[in-house]
Amino acid sequence: MKKILISLDYELGAKKVAEAAYNLAKALDAQAILLHITSNATYYSSLNY
Repeated sequence: MKKILISLDYELGAKKVAEAAYNLAKALDAQAILLHITSNATYYSSLNY
């Protein structure tokens, strides 16, 4: 089984990316898997990362 992982965030272009990846998965007869990405602001604001 073919799978395409689509990672998304809150960017403005995320909807277009999701639609294009879904169409690609459909054309390849693959399963589309959506993964929502968020950042941990506390992690990146520390000096210890």
